[in-house]
Amino acid sequence: MVSHLPPFIFTVFFLIVICVTIPGCTTGPETNPRPVDLQTTFLTNAEKIQDYRSEYHMIKPDGRVRYEWKAPGSIRMEFIESGSPPSGTQYFVNRTMAIDYNPVEKKYQIHPDRKFLNGYDYQDMVQRMIKSGNYSVIGTMTENGRTLYGIEIVTEPWSAEYSGVVTSRIQAWVDPGTGLAWNISTYYPSDKVSRIIRYDTIEVNTGIPDSHFVFSVPQETEVQCGSGSGISNTDQYDPRKLSPALKPGCLDCTEALLTEPVGGFSGDYLLVGMLDYQGSKSVPNPDPWQSINYTYYSRNMSKGTVRYTISRVSGLYSTEPLSTGGNVSISIEPGEYSAEPNRVYEAELTARVKPGIKLHENFWIHIHADVEGAPDAITDDWVRLALDDGSPMSGAGLWHFYQTGGGYCQDVLVIPQGGSGHAPFAIRTGELDTGTATLSLIPAPCHPDHRPLRQDEGPPWPAGIHATVTPANFTVRSFASFLPDMAFTVDPTVQPGDYCFSAVTQTPHGGSEYAPFTLRVISQAGE
Repeated sequence: MVSHLPPFIFTVFFLIVICVTIPGCTTGPETNPRPVDLQTTFLTNAEKIQDYRSEYHMIKPDGRVRYEWKAPGSIRMEFIESGSPPSGTQYFVNRTMAIDYNPVEKKYQIHPDRKFLNGYDYQDMVQRMIKSGNYSVIGTMTENGRTLYGIEIVTEPWSAEYSGVVTSRIQAWVDPGTGLAWNISTYYPSDKVSRIIRYDTIEVNTGIPDSHFVFSVPQETEVQCGSGSGISNTDQYDPRKLSPALKPGCLDCTEALLTEPVGGFSGDYLLVGMLDYQGSKSVPNPDPWQSINYTYYSRNMSKGTVRYTISRVSGLYSTEPLSTGGNVSISIEPGEYSAEPNRVYEAELTARVKPGIKLHENFWIHIHADVEGAPDAITDDWVRLALDDGSPMSGAGLWHFYQTGGGYCQDVLVIPQGGSGHAPFAIRTGELDTGTATLSLIPAPCHPDHRPLRQDEGPPWPAGIHATVTPANFTVRSFASFLPDMAFTVDPTVQPGDYCFSAVTQTPHGGSEYAPFTLRVISQAGE
């Protein structure tokens, strides 16, 4: 097979294939310039390029890319044809921030930068190859009226110095007269092609405006706020039966969740012990049961009756009752009471299980509270029941699914000297996550080399930068999305640059210190 030929023979074979398959391609006589002459001519012309628009197709992986660049570092890139990421995916990098856009999910993300995009700038890669001087000239060919010179750089056994990915060998066909590369092939190992790039069009110095690198939000598109909370069955949410404030991932439900009457489950996981342990032995538990709390915050409701309904259901967001099969009984005390405004009420849900049974499926319990005079009360909640039968994985799923999630709605906030700005932060609660939550900010290195950091490893709070979180301490409930606001004010004396902070969250069932958020201070003139 070709992959087992010696490198020289393989190179000759590859050149023949190129010239057979590319229209207008012919091999030329041995009139190759010396590497030093090619280097001078190519780089002199490449340095004249202030912007370019290009389209190229890739093999391994297959796809078609539009890549546009403007000095000193603005990028606009789109996967025109691609399986992963999906076609239509776009990236923008300008002087202050970077944007990712996913057309399938109709969401975008805001970042301080997107350095990995440089790996798709093959013009830059070839320029760095030629600047290094570590290449050899392997031939010439004519393609579409252009005389191209083949260069090769060997990086055996492997290196990521030029391409950003591991290679053993890189070949490129370049036009020294324009400072452009047209065909690039990478190899890993040296006798196996790992990627092929073929440029279809390149236009240079067309005067691309800065506005071309600014993302315009399409209709019905929203910003992506952090990660989810491990909830996969969000399609089960039915707005006809559940409060709009419980819509999964809702970005404008915080006010309702913080002001309307609300309730939810809290406490330890609903894991029922089926065994009693007596020293090193275990015996069947004659009365296995477990309880959790349901807390109701009456808030602005008028005095009225609260009445609970509990049932087994098929899963999260389901409200249709199912039979318990006679093996599990569920009850809540009190099941009904009179409530007054601005009070907190506790009820206890108890699950009793028939001794000796096996439960190998998710057993979901749903609760709903009818609140007299408060039709907008947000009271539906769900919890899973699991059995601890002594096996190693008993109830393991309770600790690994439906957990707290969230994160920044933008990883960078740009503020001029003397200015102010704000950015939301998402907290998505999980199962049994009703109670008090907190959000705070601490200064952090922008590029930490390890995490978590000890308290004495973080930088001091930067002088002249003021931050507030609203709300910083508030009541949350299970399976809901909250968007506190992080507001910053920058004194005129603060030097332009990046200042980073980590968000620290705590909910009843989880907490995290998030990766750094970047506050990018620019000069008052916006330079």
